[in-house]
Amino acid sequence: MTAGQTVRVGISTPEALLLLPLPEDLSGIQLEGRVCVFCGNGVTARTSIDLGSRILGARRIFPRACPGCISKEAITQLSLHCLGVNACQDCKEEPICDLGSALNRLIRMGAR
Repeated sequence: MTAGQTVRVGISTPEALLLLPLPEDLSGIQLEGRVCVFCGNGVTARTSIDLGSRILGARRIFPRACPGCISKEAITQLSLHCLGVNACQDCKEEPICDLGSALNRLIRMGAR
């Protein structure tokens, strides 16, 4: 690297998890992270992925999700990003953009 060049860091996994939209009308136990926000199955800190602390209205929530649900949601978001009405032009060629790369990482997290 030469002087003046910057390193492109991209989107971290925790940042990518925050980009996954949550379903509407979540129950109290979904907001508290005791069940998956997507499928409603019970989760623990060991069996789930923390989606990051978020603010919902005036309340701080702590959503979690099953790895499989993370993968499904990331696939949905990647499809919208790459194939939607305003499809990302960078993702049509290699290397894909930072968001596409981050969503691909989330898809692989669910495959564990």
